[in-house]
Amino acid sequence: MINRKSNNTQFELHGEYLHIYDTLTEIINNEQTEYEGELYVIQTDLTESVIESNYPTMLSFLQKIREQGKLCSHTKDLAQAYLDATDYISNKCYELGLVVADRYPKEFAWRDVARQIVREGWK
Repeated sequence: MINRKSNNTQFELHGEYLHIYDTLTEIINNEQTEYEGELYVIQTDLTESVIESNYPTMLSFLQKIREQGKLCSHTKDLAQAYLDATDYISNKCYELGLVVADRYPKEFAWRDVARQIVREGWK
């Protein structure tokens, strides 16, 4: 899906659905500024303040889940879906004798965050 917004909105709540916007590109159209980028739609029961404080985490999880061809339909399952989508990293590093934190530092850090969210929920 493509996001076409007239402002630089990062996310919006539409009833029980959360729209999260990825990195947006500024486009001047008929002398009006618009932004275009990927749109992620996911069901949620989180408050706007929880979403706002966790936006970077949610976006990173959604990007990796989509990159791996996986799906996630609700924010309550988002952290576990991220872990599932990145399980291959641990296996690959084990087979090749690599240290996960050295080979995939970003994913290693996000996996730690995801495990904490699975245990304690979004805060």
